[in-house]
Amino acid sequence: MNARQHLLAGLSVVFIIVCVVIAVTPLGAPRPRPASVPAAEFSAERAMDPLRTIAAAPRPIGSANAARVRSLIYGQLSRLGLDPHVQTAAVVSADDPRVAGTVRNVVGRLPGRDPSRAVLLVAHYDSVPTAAGAADDGGGVAALLETARALRSGPPPRNDIILLFTDGEERGLLGAQAFLRDDPWAYAAGVVLNFDSPGSSSPVLMYETSAGNGLLIRDLLRWAPRPYASSLMYEVSRRLPIESDFRPFVAAGVPGMSFGALDGPAHDHTGYDSLGNFHPGSLQHEGDTALALARHYGDVGLWDLHRADVEYFNIVDGIAVAYSQSYVLPLAALAVAVFLAAVAVAARRRLLRLRGVALSFLAAALALGLALLVMAIVWGMYRSAYEERVWTRTGVVVSDLHRLDLVLLAAAVMMGLYMLLLGRLRPWDLAVGALGWWAAGAVAVAVVVPGAAYLLAWPLLAAGLGLLGAAHYGECVFTTVGGVMVMLAAAAPGIVLLSSATYLLLMSAGLREVVTVTLVWLAAGLLVLPMAVVRTAFRLWVPPALGLTGFVVLMAVGSAVAFDAEHPKSTSVHYVQDERGAATWRAIDRVDSWTRQFLPDPAHLSYGSTYYPQMGVRATVTAAAPAWRLVPPTLRVLSDTSEAGRRTVRLRLRSPRRAAVLSLLVHSVVGSLSATVDGRPLGGQDTTILDDTTVRWAFDYYAPPARGIEVTLRVAAGPPVLLEAVDYSYGLPAPAAALYAARPAGILPGRLGDGTLAQTSVRLPRVPPDAAPGD
Repeated sequence: MNARQHLLAGLSVVFIIVCVVIAVTPLGAPRPRPASVPAAEFSAERAMDPLRTIAAAPRPIGSANAARVRSLIYGQLSRLGLDPHVQTAAVVSADDPRVAGTVRNVVGRLPGRDPSRAVLLVAHYDSVPTAAGAADDGGGVAALLETARALRSGPPPRNDIILLFTDGEERGLLGAQAFLRDDPWAYAAGVVLNFDSPGSSSPVLMYETSAGNGLLIRDLLRWAPRPYASSLMYEVSRRLPIESDFRPFVAAGVPGMSFGALDGPAHDHTGYDSLGNFHPGSLQHEGDTALALARHYGDVGLWDLHRADVEYFNIVDGIAVAYSQSYVLPLAALAVAVFLAAVAVAARRRLLRLRGVALSFLAAALALGLALLVMAIVWGMYRSAYEERVWTRTGVVVSDLHRLDLVLLAAAVMMGLYMLLLGRLRPWDLAVGALGWWAAGAVAVAVVVPGAAYLLAWPLLAAGLGLLGAAHYGECVFTTVGGVMVMLAAAAPGIVLLSSATYLLLMSAGLREVVTVTLVWLAAGLLVLPMAVVRTAFRLWVPPALGLTGFVVLMAVGSAVAFDAEHPKSTSVHYVQDERGAATWRAIDRVDSWTRQFLPDPAHLSYGSTYYPQMGVRATVTAAAPAWRLVPPTLRVLSDTSEAGRRTVRLRLRSPRRAAVLSLLVHSVVGSLSATVDGRPLGGQDTTILDDTTVRWAFDYYAPPARGIEVTLRVAAGPPVLLEAVDYSYGLPAPAAALYAARPAGILPGRLGDGTLAQTSVRLPRVPPDAAPGD
């Protein structure tokens, strides 16, 4: 083997690495700007001041911390002269009609000089009970407050700019629904820009937009600084049940876009969504984007922003392109035509054989199947060792090293399989067979998922042109500098686009083995001819080298089986007082090193079930607890009537201790049940459908008013009815802090966090179907 072959092989490896690096390294947040920048500019340093207060502690709907943050927002808007008001409204979730609540949205308005319609900037100020919500969505709130300050420091825009800070987003988008339904300012909205970040360490990406997005996308690419967007993400988001305040506005026909930093998805809704893990650079990019688009839409007509959907994506860094989706099918057809022309030229030059291409086509599919199987075993062993699945199913804190490890292992397996195939199949046959899957995929995706078609069509077109060029060199393509450069140039567009797409996927959606392996398989299909060069010079050293590197990374990110700050587990404990006043500690998870102090004696543990808001009935481990004599919720019957076989019961539920959540449970089989809360319909239930609990129907009300709520039940007359009221407050009773140790590092609060429940029940007597109670 001569030095020339080694040089060409080394050049191929370096070129591929450079393409990957170019594709993924620009996806970093910009440097935060100091408070000394001019007043009309966005400063992350200035925005961090309110964020430190906002993200000091969890602020779920109905909590004291939510009220504290609401006052902060109101005060900031007042000082800016934006005439804020707090919209208080009761609403039933459109997504889950057995969830309702009283929300308190904060709304401010920057008046325009000659408004047509209004620009609506949206962020939610509530968080889940287990997270301080620095990213989700404290960053969005802080970004909009600083954006409002920067806008106020300049000349007034043409259009009004409304700032909406919603409550109850985490419990069914309650605040956005209430704003659209009741607030008169909602009717002015001509465009909505929503800022909600599940991640905290990347630039913001425009991950969701409305249909008819052509003008919106072109505005984004022209006016936003370093825009990151992809119609692939648009296709994914509109097919997935993404919960964000953007969805109700889209359903109401308001055009717009939703932005967020997506890196760090395993932090979301956990104790790791904190200021310590928040990157001010993400806040800077979020604010720059909000300010630039607010200024643009603040000075243009907003009556008609709908245009035909476009295909759009970043090439590298903030450089992006957009074109009409009417070009999608012709582009796919052109790419397939060029590929087939290259195949015909190669066949005429006797570089491939039909039988070899057919075998290679099947072999490429077999390689994908084997790679998926191997990765399922290897990665499954890792996940089962380090993930705590009981609460969140995402116990591993996903870092860039986890992503790198997954890609390295997938690449090692796939390249190893392809290099073994190159030992039995001709390189040209295998290259054409692998690209045949690209051609089939390009057509299928263009028809079914047009927004993702660019990911296959452009690389296939480049690969087809590369095959034509390589065919010119013939068999010398593997031994000449020009031939190798043609092969690498043909693969470069696909490597860049696939690397960027893989990184976006792993950044925004956690670790997705199947899709990652599939994307690596597609990339390998582009690299068959360069792999033949590498295999000739380095034999089979490259796949083991990738695998060894992946193993080293795996050991670095998973050096201990024990749970620790980087590999946390989730567990919580609850204080439950029943209607007789007896108190117990209850844990959904198994008893561990922290919960053992509440449930210390295995011989005296019992097992039962408990109803939790948001989660329903769960099996629990139970032990006796101190009696702290909580004031239980009240459940009062206002009226109870029967007519034509149906019984109507009006109830008043109230939490004297002002708990954050009130739940009503029906434990009896009462036929078809329908219900309202304060006159608003709730989701009903056929109570004759039995499951493994005694709860036949239940609903949760968040942030109930001091006077309580009125619930009307309509059930079948006849049998007695057992009703139970449960109120839930965040955190354990105050005396617990002095008696029990705090949660250590490596153990996070699970889903609802620690909480306190008090219960009371009422049994309604049997009523004959055609008799009124008391007859």
